[in-house]
Amino acid sequence: MTGNKRDPHQPDAEAPIPAPRPVTDSGRFKGSSFPPVEGIVQGHLEKLAMDWFTASFTPAELRQIPHNIALHTIRLLRDELFHDLKSLSIAPTHYCYEHEMSRARAKSGNWGHPLEGGQWCIEPKVPPPPADPDDRPSDE
Repeated sequence: MTGNKRDPHQPDAEAPIPAPRPVTDSGRFKGSSFPPVEGIVQGHLEKLAMDWFTASFTPAELRQIPHNIALHTIRLLRDELFHDLKSLSIAPTHYCYEHEMSRARAKSGNWGHPLEGGQWCIEPKVPPPPADPDDRPSDE
C-alpha cells in the first residue's frame, strides 16, 4: 500500500463488524414460549416498571433518553419484575428475609427461628412511627 490509497483486498480496520443475527428457522431449536399473563397483571407490572424507570432519573435526564432505549429498559424491568417476583412465594408475617426463613412466636411473645450452634435469630422490636409526623425526633 502506498500513500493514502486503501488496499481493496484488506479489511477496513474502522468498519464496524456486524453482530451475528439470530437464526429464525433452525429446524430443531425450540425457544421458550411466552408465559401466559393475565392482562390486568401485565398492566400492573408495566405501571410498576414505568414508575421504577421514571423514579430513577431527573426530569431533565428523562427528556434526553432516546424513546427506543426507554421502551427497551421499561420492558426489561417489567419482565424482571414478573419472573423474579413470580418465582418467590409471598412470605408469611414476621418472615426473616436475612436468612430466608419463617419465624415462630415464642411464649415470651418474641418472633424468631433457630440458627446453627443453638443460637436464635430474634425479630428486632421496632417502635411504631408517631401518629403526628411533627412528633418525630430530629436528626440533629
